[in-house]
Amino acid sequence: KEPRNLRLLANAANFFLIYESGVAEEILKKCAEIEPDNPHWPRQLGFLYSLPKEADESSPVETAPDAEAARKALAALERAAELTTEPEMKLLQLTELAEMAFASGELEKAHGYATALLKGNDGPEKWNRGNRIHTGNTVLGRIALAGGDMEKAKAFLIEAGKCGGSPQLNSFGPDMTLANELLQRGETD
Repeated sequence: KEPRNLRLLANAANFFLIYESGVAEEILKKCAEIEPDNPHWPRQLGFLYSLPKEADESSPVETAPDAEAARKALAALERAAELTTEPEMKLLQLTELAEMAFASGELEKAHGYATALLKGNDGPEKWNRGNRIHTGNTVLGRIALAGGDMEKAKAFLIEAGKCGGSPQLNSFGPDMTLANELLQRGETD
């Protein structure tokens, strides 16, 4: 009855986000059509595309998004970053950008975003400092490992652990992906 009511559409997208992601995607695209200059809609699409794949009979564990989903997430997140004008929000977006660039195989972009995460960690969003240091070093370590540089990857893992914590890290713990990838290659120390 109200196909252009953004509040209604946003609530519907949130409702369908997890179990009917196709419906949520169509709703969010409609919102982006209605309000093309609002960074919120591509940011939400990026979030949707970056969600882990649901566990099912073929894979009993949730998995990271595949390369195609990661590419879609990266494109949407980059569009959101383009539209974002607030400096603090731009900094907050770097974490997702670095992770999705890596997941999509865009290692040069991932390196740029991860390096940017490690710069200027004493700005207005100090509460996010630990997240930025942890994610920046984790992504750089995964890039080093993908390039075969085991020693650099280990050094980045150690630096990721020196992040000092954050509200999110203190609640949910660190991203163990790099540590697991090193462990899988026989690096038990």
